[in-house]
Amino acid sequence: MRRLRAITAILLSAGCYRYEPMTAPTPSVGKEYRATLNAGGAATLEPVLGKDVVVLDGMLRSESIDTLRFAVSRTQTRQGRVASWTGEVIDVPRTSVAHVQRRVLDRPKTFRAAMLGILGGIAVGLVIKGIGGTDNGTGGGPIGNPL
Repeated sequence: MRRLRAITAILLSAGCYRYEPMTAPTPSVGKEYRATLNAGGAATLEPVLGKDVVVLDGMLRSESIDTLRFAVSRTQTRQGRVASWTGEVIDVPRTSVAHVQRRVLDRPKTFRAAMLGILGGIAVGLVIKGIGGTDNGTGGGPIGNPL
């Protein structure tokens, strides 16, 4: 039972996310966002982000009239190559950004994934229990030489 609770906690903490257009006029500091760069922005930020990077994901650390400061978690190139980052802080000029999307929890997908994981865990447990048999320790008789 303890294992089932642990698996459930892990599944629920993982979550499924999606990106959707921002509804607020300005992004909120401390939230996760995806910034898609325009052609000029990709060229301007190439020395920092790398060649052909057009998308960056990360937490917004601060924002001003001219700049969005991200703790970057992931970038993606025009060719679709993805690179993971460890929270390096990058200043992105607002003029370099084509659009910003916010990261939100997809509750229906998260619930479905959690339920499938739980049911899969239960099924594996039942299979393992069935393979192990039901030895209750009453069979076999004495061990040793019957002299």
